[in-house]
Amino acid sequence: MALCLMRFLNKVNILCDSGETQCAAGTEAAVCGRLGTTALVGADPPGRCEGELLNIMMRRILHRFFELGILIKGVDGGLELVGGLLLIFLSPAAINRVIFFFVEGELREDPTDLVANLLLHTTRSAIEVRVPASVFLIVHGIVKLVLVGGLATNRLWSYPAAILVFAGFTIYQLYQLSGNILCFWKRSPS
Repeated sequence: MALCLMRFLNKVNILCDSGETQCAAGTEAAVCGRLGTTALVGADPPGRCEGELLNIMMRRILHRFFELGILIKGVDGGLELVGGLLLIFLSPAAINRVIFFFVEGELREDPTDLVANLLLHTTRSAIEVRVPASVFLIVHGIVKLVLVGGLATNRLWSYPAAILVFAGFTIYQLYQLSGNILCFWKRSPS
């Protein structure tokens, strides 16, 4: 792959498999990246380089999206951990005031707003079962942070574990959300 890129980008710095731009262009041989791969310029079959360059660029873009997803999961895990701790330490009245502060404007505008009413209903339900809800949020947040740490540091165990855990969490949360929405719609006036 490095050989092909050197031929295609003969007059500029060459992108290597390792992601570095340390190759010397315009020479008969070039050494690429951390791996120390040596390749002769012009020794690959014609017409192959453009496709491989596009493939490497797509892989880099997909990897950036993967990193962004890991970052979002990490922030989400941190917020869940903080939310679980706040649920333990704040009084129910303080929690109600905070949530109502955020949805008050929307409820004035549209008293039947689905998202605002669902948030209030869910908050009341969470306050009724504070300890289990806070334990769920804390455990969920810690597990996410551990998996994100493993993924960010390229630990091999974290990839299959993350797939299983994130899929399980998603299925469980969809199940919980479907139950909340059904209960909410049954209680609202027709």
